[in-house]
Amino acid sequence: MLGKIFIERDCDTSSGKIEFDIGNLSSGIYIVRLNTVKKNVVSKVIVFRY
Repeated sequence: MLGKIFIERDCDTSSGKIEFDIGNLSSGIYIVRLNTVKKNVVSKVIVFRY
């Protein structure tokens, strides 16, 4: 799968929540990959603008 990194930053995961601003992303399907010391998670996010 080819792709482009849109957001890459360190996050505090102690609360169990991670928030990021998708206001600059256009409509489409994005793959989100979160890597922590304990776990790696991959999820699909659909952004729909009308």
